[in-house]
Amino acid sequence: LPEIAAAYINETGTYYTGIAPRSVLDSPFAVLDNREMIGFELLLVWDPTPGTWYWMWDNTMREDASFAASLDFIYRHYPTTRDATIAFLEDGTPFSQGTAPAVRDNITINTRMILRPSKRLRILLEGAIAHDDPGIGGEKSEHWPWRKSAHMQVRYQGWLSHLRAKFDDWGQYDYHRDFNLTYPMQLEGMVSWGPSKAKLYEQDTRIGILARYRTLDEYSNRFESTMDQTGLNEWEVRFFLEVVGNGH
Repeated sequence: LPEIAAAYINETGTYYTGIAPRSVLDSPFAVLDNREMIGFELLLVWDPTPGTWYWMWDNTMREDASFAASLDFIYRHYPTTRDATIAFLEDGTPFSQGTAPAVRDNITINTRMILRPSKRLRILLEGAIAHDDPGIGGEKSEHWPWRKSAHMQVRYQGWLSHLRAKFDDWGQYDYHRDFNLTYPMQLEGMVSWGPSKAKLYEQDTRIGILARYRTLDEYSNRFESTMDQTGLNEWEVRFFLEVVGNGH
C-alpha cells in the first residue's frame, strides 16, 4: 500500500484524507517475502568425475576433473509489486524505505568453471550478468542497470591470486544492495605467497599485496555533486603479512 497524499476537490468541496503506507511491523496484510512470482530456471552442469561432487562447499579445492563447469539461467516474472520494507538509521531507528521494487521481470545468468591443468595448479573462473532488483527497493529503484561481473582465482602450491571486475554493480556490503548503491567500475587484484599450500576459508601464514580501484557516479556511496572529474574514483593498495602457528 503506497502513501497517498490528502486532497481537496474544489468543485465538490470534498476532502479526502491521506493514507499512510501500510506498516510492515504490525500489519497482518503486509506483502513482503511472499511477493507473487512465476519463475523459471535452467541449470546445466558438466562434471565428469562425480566422486568429487560439484556442489560440495569446498569443491574449489577438491574437484579432481581437469574441467568442470556450470551455467545457470534464472527468469523471474513479477506481475505485482510489494510493500516497502524497513531500513535502519545509524542509531538503530527503523524507517520505511517509501518505495518498493517495481513491477518488472528479472533475469540472472551465472557461470562457474574449474580448470585443473595439473595436480598443483587450479583455476576458478566465475562470471555473471543480471538485470534484477535491489534488495528492498529504496529511493533509487528507477536505477536499474545490467550488472556485470567476472572473477578469476589461481592457486599454485603456496601461491594464491585473484582478479575481480564488476561493472554497474553493487558494492561489497549488503547495504549497498539494500539502498541500490552501484559503481560504474570496481576492480580488485591480489597476489600472495605462503610456505604451505593455499587453504580455503582458513587462515595460514601468508604475505601479499591487495589493490582495489573503483569509480563513482550519482548512484554511488560518498558521491558528491561538487566533485570534479579527477575526484570520481577511489583506490587502495594494501600490503599484508599474516602469521599463523600451532593451528591458531
